Amino acid sequence: MERHAEQLLSWYQSSFSFLTVPLSNLPISFISFSYSPSVSLATPSFHPALTVNNIRNFIAITLEMEKVQYSSWAELFKIHCHVYKVIDHILPKPTTSATNQERMHQVDEAAGIDKELWSRLDAVVLQWIYCTISNDLLHTIIETDAIAQQAWERLTSIF
Repeated sequence: MERHAEQLLSWYQSSFSFLTVPLSNLPISFISFSYSPSVSLATPSFHPALTVNNIRNFIAITLEMEKVQYSSWAELFKIHCHVYKVIDHILPKPTTSATNQERMHQVDEAAGIDKELWSRLDAVVLQWIYCTISNDLLHTIIETDAIAQQAWERLTSIF
């Protein structure tokens, strides 16, 4: 079991070397394991997007109706989403023709993301959008049970 833990720690350190914060400094809630004796390594349920504590540190612009900064805000937001591997939550692949309900529950098999994690990541991206826009815009685009792509599209249609 100790050898297994050493292998896992080594894998995490090499896989997430892009982080500026050592894994040992992250709250334990960001890193969880599901262990099965029949599997040689634990399956991580960790995603880089879950490490962002304050989106305002990365996107300093507050998108407002009065100040036309949409192109700058949108570009910064897309770059941030690309870096944290969640760009598909606002700009889905062109081949996707699923309904919102189907899209929300799709499994991204290529990235190994399960339904629950996809839903959580979508909520994170939606939260990033809501935290970087003005209250007026927030009240204009917010909708019950919306997904990040819908909020992104509403903003795009406004500007």
